[in-house]
Amino acid sequence: MPSPKSPSFDVFHSETLKADSIRGWRAWLEERMAQHQRLYIVPTRFGIYFLVASVLVILIGAAYQNNLVNILGFFMLALLFIAMIATHENLKGLRVARLETAAGFSGELMTLKVQVHNSTATSKSGCQFSIREFPMLEASDPRAKAEARTESRLQAGVRAPSRGIYKIERVRLFTTAPFGLFYVWLWQRVDTLVVVYPRRRGDRSWQESDVGQESSLQASRQPGAEDYSHHSLYQSGESLQRVDWKAHARGRPLLTKHYDEARTSGVRLSYQSLVGLNHEERLEQLSAWVDQATKSGRSFQLTLPDGQVGPDRGLLFAQRAWSLLAEQAPASRENS
Repeated sequence: MPSPKSPSFDVFHSETLKADSIRGWRAWLEERMAQHQRLYIVPTRFGIYFLVASVLVILIGAAYQNNLVNILGFFMLALLFIAMIATHENLKGLRVARLETAAGFSGELMTLKVQVHNSTATSKSGCQFSIREFPMLEASDPRAKAEARTESRLQAGVRAPSRGIYKIERVRLFTTAPFGLFYVWLWQRVDTLVVVYPRRRGDRSWQESDVGQESSLQASRQPGAEDYSHHSLYQSGESLQRVDWKAHARGRPLLTKHYDEARTSGVRLSYQSLVGLNHEERLEQLSAWVDQATKSGRSFQLTLPDGQVGPDRGLLFAQRAWSLLAEQAPASRENS
C-alpha cells in the first residue's frame, strides 16, 4: 500500500473508496431484488444484433418496396417478441429451495449444488445459477431440466477462491433458453456456509522438519495385522483398494473393508515448526501434510497457535483439520 506521504496515496485511497462504494451499491441492489422476488430481463449481445438486423431488413424492404423483404423483417421482429416471452416463462415459477453445503480447496475446481423447486406445470430447461463469491466456470449439466411441480438439482463447476468460511446469502438463477436472445435472472435468498480449505501446497517433507519425527501418538487399532474386522458404507475419498468388490457384484452397496492393524505411531503436524514460511505458506504446507497423512492412513495431530486436534485419522478427521485451517485468521489481523 502506498505511504500516506506519497503522491499516489490520494489516488489509491480514492480508488479504494470508489470500489467499496460500488460493491456496497451492488450489494444493496441485489438485496432489494431478492426481497421483491421479481424477474428481470435484458437482451443478450446476440439479441441486440438480431434486433438491429431486423430493423435493417425492414428499412431495406421499405426502401426497395419489396414485400418479401418486409415479410422477413417483420417475421424476425415477431420472433424477437416470442423469444422474450418464452425466455421469461422458462424461469417463471422457479425458486431456490436450498444451496447444499460444500467444501473444496482454494484454487481448485469444486462443484456447488442448488435444489430448486418448480411450482409450474411445465418443465424448465437450460436454467443455471451463479454466486458472486464463486465465479462459475461451467454448468455441470446445462441440459438439466427442472421437472414440473417438483424439486430438482442444478450443479455448477466453480473455481474456489482464497481459503476461508464463506456465508452465502444470495443466489442468482438465470437462463437464456430457449433462443439465446434474452437474459432473464432472479435473485434468491439462501443461508449456507461454504468452506474453502487452504491449498495443498508445499515442498517440505516430514523428514526435513520436526513434524517428521515419529511421536508417541498411537493409533486406536490393536495388534493383529491385516485381520478382517468389519464393513462400513463407502465414503467419498476412501481408498478404492479397500472396497469389497465381490459384495458389490452380488448386488450390495459399495462397502469398505476394515482390518485390525498393528499399532502404529502417528505424526505431529505443528504450525510453529514451519520456520521461514509466512502465515499462508504454513497453512498450505499443513494442508498438504494432512492430505499425505490421510492418503497413507497415518494417525496425526494438528497443532495450531489457537489449539490442536487429534490424534486421529481418517477422512472425517482430515475434513475437521482442513476446516480448522480454513478458519485461521489472516496474518494481518493477527499482527494488528
